[in-house]
Amino acid sequence: MCMSAQLQTVLYKFSFLLRRYLETCHLLGLHYVLERDPLQHRLAAAYFRMSGRPAVACLHASLEEHFRGGGGGEAGGLPPGIVSYVEEIVLRPAVPSENVLDAGLADAVIDLLGRHSTGTLAALVLRSRAFREFKTRKTRKFLAEAVAATATYAEEGDPIPAELALSLSLLSLDEASEREDARLLLLRMWPSSVASLAGVLIEHHHLLFDRQGAAFSDLATFLQDSLPDVFVEV
Repeated sequence: MCMSAQLQTVLYKFSFLLRRYLETCHLLGLHYVLERDPLQHRLAAAYFRMSGRPAVACLHASLEEHFRGGGGGEAGGLPPGIVSYVEEIVLRPAVPSENVLDAGLADAVIDLLGRHSTGTLAALVLRSRAFREFKTRKTRKFLAEAVAATATYAEEGDPIPAELALSLSLLSLDEASEREDARLLLLRMWPSSVASLAGVLIEHHHLLFDRQGAAFSDLATFLQDSLPDVFVEV
């Protein structure tokens, strides 16, 4: 009986310390994700992983903490630390809960970026095959709305960002009507945005080839037909 009581005490203390450790890791993640220093942002992902909480829960907690503090992000957008955390879990997943093919996490990321940071959403579409091939319709909807919202500014001389236009085009290749809309969008950006489009394509040149790298991709064929000058330049 004495040994059993001692064992229960040890187990209770261990359980208590483990809970405190996991909670402390979570609180440190919340601290670092809202830090202004970009060098601190990578620590947020590390502590969130050590907390054992699902990535989607850490993302929601970060947003709650941000808005609880009265934050509105830079120019109404997201704090850089939260953007950095999203990029980390999408591009460099390290634990099972960071699987971007999980519907709950994918929905949370797309909703968050679609409402607050379409530039980041567009960049992740170009950088992550898994991300752009899951929940494609939802992602495309947000990108199309962003393009429509910036069309007025484009007419006034402020061009539509090349990454946004290219990411929308990439998600518009399967449907004929959407493909035509993407072609018209790229033509509308000609010739003022040729350099920026070429620069984005060079940065993401892998998009111009199929999975094996042995043939041109659908995007390359689309660009060759729509903007042959840009394609040749790249």
